[in-house]
Amino acid sequence: MIWTIGYQRLAPSRLLELAERLDALVIDVRAVPKTRIKGYGTRQLETLLGRRYLWAGSVLGGRGHGGKVTEEGIKAVERSGRDGNVILMCMCHVPGDCHRHKDICAPHFPKAVHLFEDEAIEAGELERSIREGGDYMCEELDDTIAAASSGS
Repeated sequence: MIWTIGYQRLAPSRLLELAERLDALVIDVRAVPKTRIKGYGTRQLETLLGRRYLWAGSVLGGRGHGGKVTEEGIKAVERSGRDGNVILMCMCHVPGDCHRHKDICAPHFPKAVHLFEDEAIEAGELERSIREGGDYMCEELDDTIAAASSGS
């Protein structure tokens, strides 16, 4: 399953907790994996997440900074998602404004789930809401993770 998250307002310990609960590989989709937010530099993430961390910004990078989402990157996410859970991570707090939604999930993985504050929002549902200018359906984040972890 494919999940996404933005770390702008997220403690690194919470990212680790989510990665462990979902038994997920965290794929960093920042074109440039540098930040002023403590805990989210490449080396800090490698230390925190160990084998659960992979930088893929060269093929899944965001808008600006020379970032580009490529077919190679999309295929890598497909493969990783078939093999287990994946969390696509970048800085953007709000998923609808982020390239992980606009360039990756909405066009390629509408069943992906954005983890946003205490909500879990399916990418296809968020895209429908953006298109129609209406509300979107979401679920409680912890309930969604618990269901996914138990295989329900």
